[in-house]
Amino acid sequence: MFSLERIAGQKLATLTENEKELYQTILTHKQDIPSMKINDLVELSFCSKSAILRFVQKLGFKGFADFKYSIDWQSDEKEIAQDSLLVQVVANLLNSLDEEKIEKLSLLIQDKALFMASTSENQHNVMEHFQNLLMKKGKNAYTFRLGTTESTKIMLSSLDETSFLLVFSATGESENLKASISPLLERNIPVVSFSTYAGGWLEEQADLSFSLDFTRQQSELFPYSSGLNHLLIDVIAQKLNL
Repeated sequence: MFSLERIAGQKLATLTENEKELYQTILTHKQDIPSMKINDLVELSFCSKSAILRFVQKLGFKGFADFKYSIDWQSDEKEIAQDSLLVQVVANLLNSLDEEKIEKLSLLIQDKALFMASTSENQHNVMEHFQNLLMKKGKNAYTFRLGTTESTKIMLSSLDETSFLLVFSATGESENLKASISPLLERNIPVVSFSTYAGGWLEEQADLSFSLDFTRQQSELFPYSSGLNHLLIDVIAQKLNL
């Protein structure tokens, strides 16, 4: 379904003054349009039936019925709600980055060898972004994908008291992740988590955790998670003076 504002916005420059007035009338009464017949809109807008048909055809629809049933008449309310949710997520993100957390991460980076692991392609991209920021400041990090391969096992077994592991995971709940991280926790290797969703196993087990604080009920925000994860990394890097 289409957003009326987006469709009409693309055609606004081509609309006549009468068509712009008709558009404003439709916007004002958009909650009533789905139940209207074309004659109802004729009476409401003081426009002729042919003028209404020309308007909807100019927007790309075959007729009034096609226009009426193709538009998502709740779309702007959904977008406003989603925008508000995004603003809240960003605010929570910034508020979660207290100075104590940043200081602990800074000390780990200064004092120990940094290993970074990701659990998916999206998380790998976020990890590489952080690695690039570190490299610009001359700080090296060993990176790898968590998995069941022999190379992953060798990498994990090489960690000792002089190193720490930073893990990038969306949920922090996969069985493979648990199997990989649990031995490190038993050996008291510091683990830092970067996650999208809040309250996962990894976040609870990690010595230090950073999260977008998504809940499972906020799945509509998932398309924005990559950008928000990059924002999280950028803010942390700035606070670390990277």
